[in-house]
Amino acid sequence: MASPALLSLVNAGLARFFTTNPQRQSSAKSHACRCIHAKKGKVTMSHFVSITTQIKDIDALREACTELGLQLLQNTEARGIGTQQRGEYVIRLKGPCDIALNRGGDGAYTLSADAWENHVENEVGPNYGRLLQLYAVHKTTREARKRGLAVQRSTMKGGAIKLTLAGGSL
Repeated sequence: MASPALLSLVNAGLARFFTTNPQRQSSAKSHACRCIHAKKGKVTMSHFVSITTQIKDIDALREACTELGLQLLQNTEARGIGTQQRGEYVIRLKGPCDIALNRGGDGAYTLSADAWENHVENEVGPNYGRLLQLYAVHKTTREARKRGLAVQRSTMKGGAIKLTLAGGSL
């Protein structure tokens, strides 16, 4: 049975962080650009891929980016291979491509990045998995602390992160 603290967080809209595998739940759509690349005799097209997720707390996202050693910039261009995309926020990656974030009608942000050569995947995981995992950790930690709960974090085998919430009042 779930603890009252966990149920409170679930009711606050954080259920998805405990039950969602971002690799299976994200909806993706591609936006092709005009940039064509030749590699090993093949012609391929570089493009931005968009994934809609439940990122709504920019401060929690900023903390996740900081943990990954990345910058979160406001109102700028995300770099792609031969293309750019404007973002309300942009996660500046170390490689040649960035992640653009733009808010949808429901208040959640769509993440878009050029998928060429897996540059983005190498830094933040497949389907932004590592970034979304750390966002969930920081969002949950922030919400728990608002409720006076102590948060203990531990990393498990395989990279899973366990949060233990204790004390406080709901």
